[in-house]
Amino acid sequence: MFKRAILVTGFNRPDLLKFVLKKLSAAECVNVFIAIDGPRLSVSDDLVKVLACRELASGFNKANPERNRFLKSNLGCGLAMSSALDWFFKRVDSGIVLEDDIDFSSSFLETMDYLLSTLKDNAQIGSITGLNPISTLLPIDFFDHENSYISHNFFSSWGWATWRDRWQMYEFDLNRVSSNISSFELIRKLGFLGWRFFTKKFDAVREGRVNTWDYQFLAMQLKYNLKCVAPIENQITNMGFRSDATHTKSAQDALEIIGSKSKLQRDFMPKILHSKRIDRLYLTKHYKVPTLRQSLRQACNSRYLRYKT
Repeated sequence: MFKRAILVTGFNRPDLLKFVLKKLSAAECVNVFIAIDGPRLSVSDDLVKVLACRELASGFNKANPERNRFLKSNLGCGLAMSSALDWFFKRVDSGIVLEDDIDFSSSFLETMDYLLSTLKDNAQIGSITGLNPISTLLPIDFFDHENSYISHNFFSSWGWATWRDRWQMYEFDLNRVSSNISSFELIRKLGFLGWRFFTKKFDAVREGRVNTWDYQFLAMQLKYNLKCVAPIENQITNMGFRSDATHTKSAQDALEIIGSKSKLQRDFMPKILHSKRIDRLYLTKHYKVPTLRQSLRQACNSRYLRYKT
């Protein structure tokens, strides 16, 4: 039986929600909260799909209907997710968060539970994630310690966890957060390429061109100098890269769920490894930010093509 609180968020993809809830049921998760955004009036089949998601949630939490949150109208990705997290952390002091398109290894839940317990008083940690897109690129000596984890300056909403006091630092209005982070600080923490990439992302959110909530969490971590901790081996994959996704519509190579080669050592404190190399790899592998060499090559090619024409 797995007792740690879990929040599952969904919208209009009942097939994915059914898969995740079935997996949580198999893992005997007994403290699952489910939040479903409302249908869009402008999309004809939204209501049917949203009602199907509500039916799945009602069946899963039949004995605990208060753990379900069904929105009557559509708030969109940003407000639906941030308000669901507000609702969740008013009821629990820590928990795991799964969007409906996240699949996870058998070791994911146990890892999140262990790190939530072990790192709760570590003021340098803002969040925990099961995502490690750079696992196969790490030096072999990173795997020597049985309880090794990495940390980085970014944030992943793909199978993650945090605590109520960290979430209380969050501000949905990026203008209030980003105004407290100087360009110098962003360059120092993310490098020039990271600063340029995320400045554009923050601007898009601030100006309403991107409706999301997770870049605001990253901005919060940067503001308060918090890091994200991940297992040494990847434990999740995103199944949602398809046409009915909100943001992840384009095809992407799925990350292999590696799991954990060694048994979790709960009696030992985790060894958290951090380096600039980890940050660089995460930036280029997960966010697909071109390296300086790639950027220069693209600029030269673009200039050459303009010259040719």
